[in-house]
Amino acid sequence: MLMAALVMGLGMNVTSCKDDDDDNNNERTPEEIAQDPYEKESEAADALYRLVSQLSVCDSLPNNWKTATFEPKAGKVLDASQPRVRTIAVNNAAEAVARYNSLTGKDLPVTTMSDTYTVKDVGTLQLNVGGAGTIATIDVDVKQIPQLQQLRLVSVADMGENGHFKGEPYYRFGDVVRDKKGCYWICVRPAYSPNGKEDTHWMSFQVIDKNIKTYTRKGCKEQKYPVDLGVQIEKMQYLAQLLAILANPDGYKEAAGGGNYFEDAGGNKTGLGGLQEAAMPVDSLMKQARLWDQNKIWEKVMPVGYEPDEVQTFKKRFKELLRFIYGKGSVSGKNLIIKYVKYNNTNGFYKGEYDTSEEEIDMEEYSFDITKNYTTRGTAFDRVNLVFDAFVVRYKTGYQLSSNLIFNPSATDSIPGVTTVHRFNAYQNTQNVDNNNDNN
Repeated sequence: MLMAALVMGLGMNVTSCKDDDDDNNNERTPEEIAQDPYEKESEAADALYRLVSQLSVCDSLPNNWKTATFEPKAGKVLDASQPRVRTIAVNNAAEAVARYNSLTGKDLPVTTMSDTYTVKDVGTLQLNVGGAGTIATIDVDVKQIPQLQQLRLVSVADMGENGHFKGEPYYRFGDVVRDKKGCYWICVRPAYSPNGKEDTHWMSFQVIDKNIKTYTRKGCKEQKYPVDLGVQIEKMQYLAQLLAILANPDGYKEAAGGGNYFEDAGGNKTGLGGLQEAAMPVDSLMKQARLWDQNKIWEKVMPVGYEPDEVQTFKKRFKELLRFIYGKGSVSGKNLIIKYVKYNNTNGFYKGEYDTSEEEIDMEEYSFDITKNYTTRGTAFDRVNLVFDAFVVRYKTGYQLSSNLIFNPSATDSIPGVTTVHRFNAYQNTQNVDNNNDNN
């Protein structure tokens, strides 16, 4: 659904792109229209992308995004008489605020009790913490998502039988699948019935052409920046934590002791991914780390540009300060804006707070190219006024990875349309592991 990028020459008479910034009545110039005919660079498009990529199965905006409608998929309808109200299990109010922040792009403190978020041509979200039978509610009035009126964020106990499933979850932390484009995806938050989680969440370091936009503008240098990478700040931290553990399992075992090493948004002790420790105990994570090494999984999931003998170089990155570029870049006047998240807690498996930020790149002075090292080795080609060393990461739910967009993938079965490359449960009763490449 992503429009092919349109590229225009700079021309003979180069003028400053500052000259185009002061358009009367915010009218767009012919060049701006040519570069962005469907206004996907607008604040409204950015806001809608952030919402639909998390609330629906959509992972990019269609050209008719202003009038298109998207079916909500997040949460479950518990009351058939209220089909526009969907319920999601959370641990506490702090996690509810974190979910609201991810939807809106805000950075509200976990103690926030209420907030309103409004974007012209999109709509309004209203957060209210507390209330009868809920931890929080998010009222949704977005014209492109007409079938969603409210998200009810409740405790697992208040979900009843909903969100729970019988049987063993098919995927575990660190399992890997390959999509039809040949990209490898890591499970960073599996389904887990005791926490009321039926969906799975996946991250990839591998970027395809669809995720790169070329942009030129008179008086400015050519830019190549990422689009449609997906947005889920919380799940990106799970990726950092998981790979830090798999890169240093002995250190994690010493640090974690009896388990419950991490904390949720409210400061409560949890296992990895905000789940109960039993979802993947310390010993299981140690075994998963051995499996990754023995089955050469690191070589598969690394960004393009790393050679097979550079596994240790890649693994070392998860013992250092870490940055992930995510979501979509955007143009504002003469500036290119790149969003990223930074994890500072290098000695604590990134369990500390993270920082979200953005870099504004002067397009008159610099030519930013996401394909030069960022999408390959996760390093910057020029640190002057540009984003520091950072990996480009993509995010999808199991639903978005699935080839069946009618039904949510079963928590106890494989995702339709992907190839299972590595699955922990296949080795549950195995002490010694063969050095195989792909394991179904």
